[in-house]
Amino acid sequence: MDLIQCPCSGKSLDRLIRPALMALLAREETHGYRLVQQLQTMAMFVDSSPDVSGVYKQLKTMQDDGLATAEWETSDSGPAKRRYSLTDDGRACLRLWANTLARHRLQIDALLEIIGETAVTEKPKKRVNRQKRTEEKKRDSRRKKKND
Repeated sequence: MDLIQCPCSGKSLDRLIRPALMALLAREETHGYRLVQQLQTMAMFVDSSPDVSGVYKQLKTMQDDGLATAEWETSDSGPAKRRYSLTDDGRACLRLWANTLARHRLQIDALLEIIGETAVTEKPKKRVNRQKRTEEKKRDSRRKKKND
């Protein structure tokens, strides 16, 4: 198996492009090029930059879904640019994303805790301590029964 292309390498984080774009647009209306620049500074894109054509496709999809709007801006000094903004439906969708991501974070933290207890992360001491605690509880329970 090619682990470099495996989701375990973090390759699927680009699926978070929509909530990332929505969060940036919730801050301010801006151009697509500026959105790409801002995405590149986000932690999820530290290892690899977002696909520029994918960003523009996502912006188009968001427009089609009624989550964002785009208006052409013209200037005397350069080419026309699209200025993107988030709609009210887009803001509502972003709130749902926030709830979903918070729920996923809790689930991921719980999974990391389980992974942390396995031999994969080389933390066998926790298992030994649990065994000792269980044995101590059993011993204490037997002592109480004898004293009663």
